[in-house]
Amino acid sequence: AGASLQVYDIVLPAPAASDELLADALLRNHSVLSQIFAIQGNNNVQQGNISFPLDWPACPAVFPRADHFIGNAAAYNAVPKGHITPFVGDDGIVRKQPAIICHDGKPHPALFIAAATLGTKGQQPALAAGTSAWGPEWQLEGIPLGSHSIPLDSVGNVRIPWLLRPDSLIAIPAHQVLTGDLPPDLFDNAWVLIGSTALGVNDRIATPFSGIGAGLQVHAQLLVGLMDNKIPHQPRLSALAPFAITIIATLLFYLLIQRRKRPITGFMVGGVAICGLSLLLKALLLVKFAVWIEWVGAAVYVLILA
Repeated sequence: AGASLQVYDIVLPAPAASDELLADALLRNHSVLSQIFAIQGNNNVQQGNISFPLDWPACPAVFPRADHFIGNAAAYNAVPKGHITPFVGDDGIVRKQPAIICHDGKPHPALFIAAATLGTKGQQPALAAGTSAWGPEWQLEGIPLGSHSIPLDSVGNVRIPWLLRPDSLIAIPAHQVLTGDLPPDLFDNAWVLIGSTALGVNDRIATPFSGIGAGLQVHAQLLVGLMDNKIPHQPRLSALAPFAITIIATLLFYLLIQRRKRPITGFMVGGVAICGLSLLLKALLLVKFAVWIEWVGAAVYVLILA
């Protein structure tokens, strides 16, 4: 179909008679398959084969370990792969993904990293510690897209941008591809994600846009964020942001007390204003500079103080 890269949000764990033919077709068409690890909960499944780790001498301790997994049938061992393991937050929403997961001492990259490496025909990424106060704790360097690096937090997670609304992504139903009912050059030189959006296949996650979003969206958001240099990072000194908000609020309240004119009204208006400005600052930093700062805890404290 002319696609330069095919990225499959699909795992094929059960052996089938046609596996070798399909594996050969996947290799010829520059494809990446998925595999998934269990890093949360008590899932003890071990199915299929885990393969295609990064060629690193060891798996750094910063990344999570996993003993349980769903991999692919042995016939697909030569096909490049990336993991599709999400990190589910306390509220059930997927906002992060481990960039690397260690299994049997070997580092296995996320699907979007494996896809970007294959799609750019670049070298495998290398892990580096952050050096700038404005930069991330860790980063993966060497992928020739965006800023040539992927920012990570202190435990090796990458934050999903979630900047694109789901309806802004071009989605083609499988039946149109199979019947050829689409423009002949639609996929020329394109990176194509293949996966399921049907409710019945149980590949649904909670996202900031929807409680039942397709899991495929995670990889699309990360790939677009990588290309556009929009993957958010939390600066190494971002912990100072809540203290700065609190200090500013305290100074404001102190000045209001000194004035002694309607201090209660001033406290409430000032507290709400500081919270609103903190939200605007967070939004500006996120949208313009892909910088993530935590502000809710400080805002709650300011309102209580007011």
